[in-house]
Amino acid sequence: MNIRYFMAGIAVVLTAAACESNIPEAGTMDVDAESIVLADGLANGLQIYIGQTVELEDSVTVFPENATDKAQTYLSSNDAVASVTPQGVLTANTVGSCTIDVYVGNKGLYTSFDVSVGDVPPVAIEALSFRNESEEFEFTGEEQTVDLIGGGYLIVTPVDQTEGLTFESSDPAVATVSDEGILTVNALGVTTITATAANNENLTDQLEVTVYRVKNTEYDRSSWSMTCSQDPLPNLSNRNNSLTAMLDGNSSTVFCITRPGKSSGGVNLKNVDVASYQIDYTIDMKEPTLINYFRLVHLSSSSTDLGTRMSGYTEILVSDNGTDFTPIAQNISFATHAAVLANTETEHISIPETTCRYIKFVMVGTSCYDPSGKNNGNTAQIKEMYIGYDEHVTTE
Repeated sequence: MNIRYFMAGIAVVLTAAACESNIPEAGTMDVDAESIVLADGLANGLQIYIGQTVELEDSVTVFPENATDKAQTYLSSNDAVASVTPQGVLTANTVGSCTIDVYVGNKGLYTSFDVSVGDVPPVAIEALSFRNESEEFEFTGEEQTVDLIGGGYLIVTPVDQTEGLTFESSDPAVATVSDEGILTVNALGVTTITATAANNENLTDQLEVTVYRVKNTEYDRSSWSMTCSQDPLPNLSNRNNSLTAMLDGNSSTVFCITRPGKSSGGVNLKNVDVASYQIDYTIDMKEPTLINYFRLVHLSSSSTDLGTRMSGYTEILVSDNGTDFTPIAQNISFATHAAVLANTETEHISIPETTCRYIKFVMVGTSCYDPSGKNNGNTAQIKEMYIGYDEHVTTE
């Protein structure tokens, strides 16, 4: 027999047999999970507090590492104490104990660990202080509340403290405060609020609270006079422009000035250094006068007149003799309010309380004009200017 043909035949038979057998190819066999190892934080029992959540998956290891079915399922023996999602997110619900079962794969492999849920540990207050020694609140006659903590009036450290606070008012008729720090305004007057850590009487601070109403005095302007650095003033039709136009209470007269970089009414400022060009006017109130605000009346609510509105002043100065001036305020802006067409008058624009005879209003560049910021219009126009004093009183 030819031995070469015999061996070849055996090879063909063996090859065919192998092709028809059930022997899997390398790497295609299922590998069962054999054991579950819990991280020490679980294996020794897990202690958590009400409201805490824990993701368990990263604390559970399945062996062998090449197991083909490592799918995990979680069950709690008492969901009321601690519930767990099938994906392993554990939530502590109430004080107590329970067991968490961890199942791997579909062949019954499991392990378990104990969970103990306790009350949230108290977080003690380390420091507390009011941001200011005193605060003032205007009385509206309606229900008024102020959140002393949420509003930043009282600073408590740490912010997540659970110790709690107590509050006391020296005059509850004026204002009271709840244990949550909500101040309720009741009436005009002055009271002292004392805040104290619930478990440490040495951690305490006080705040003087003044509840006031505004008593307004707006002065008679009939004898007042005014000067202006722009001389002459622009001659505009239907404006009756003059140095007394915004002090006379007459709606048919309007005080007007030509703005830097513009030309109007015979006043040409197109060639000036716009950025540094100053215009100012000074009001003589004829006698020393206590003041702390001013307000303006704009030309109209028409969109075409918006560019004529004032939007602020670079500086305000005061004097007793009309020669020596002292600055009391800089960069006063009311542009946001003036930019609303319906606001034909400004609010009371506060300035530092002072007693003076003369008050000077200074405008430099273009930022004091046209609240839209577009530098529209050639002039600034003021129908009326009022100056007064808002007094905070605590009695009727």
